[in-house]
Amino acid sequence: MAELLIKSKENMKRTIILFHGYGKDRDIFASVGRAFSRAVVDADIHIPNGFQECKEGGYQWFPFTDENVDSWKKAYYNVEPQLKEYVETIVQEKNQTYNDVTLIGFSQGAMVSIMLGLKLRVKVAIAFAGQLLDPNVTIHSKQPKIFMAHSKMDKVVPISEMYSAEKILKRKGLEVKTFISKATEHVVDIDMIKASADFLLEQNSY
Repeated sequence: MAELLIKSKENMKRTIILFHGYGKDRDIFASVGRAFSRAVVDADIHIPNGFQECKEGGYQWFPFTDENVDSWKKAYYNVEPQLKEYVETIVQEKNQTYNDVTLIGFSQGAMVSIMLGLKLRVKVAIAFAGQLLDPNVTIHSKQPKIFMAHSKMDKVVPISEMYSAEKILKRKGLEVKTFISKATEHVVDIDMIKASADFLLEQNSY
């Protein structure tokens, strides 16, 4: 899989993997990666392209064939083995464990970061403007710690999706923190990045 790699500024202790949104690519998400690199200096940051090209340009992690969330869930589960293999390869090459990994995503990538993070039980999963694809997903442990950030006026993925996911995941026993941005669009802004980076550093301080 084609990816960008931003090397850690100090002795590498952890791995961050960024999943871009639908129709985007690794280059567009690189600015987010650089922002995290400045805040989390001991992390290698991997920014891959989605598995499939979109007709409109850019890439997707799984097809958005219609507005039916059940079809999105099925499409995600079809590619989940490939996603797991990608992360597992990185972990093995670095001689790490999933406890050294943080998954971060925006929009469709946020759906991936939450679902894959739950399956692999990584240290932290961060979701920008995302939603929980499968409310019935099985939880096997208290990991990952989850951070969700959303713009209050997001018209693409309504903020109600964040509140719904928070309620479901907390009910399943997970630690979830949320953040509301002042942004008025479907974006990742600097306030979201700062708040989520602070959360990540807090989780890795012990």
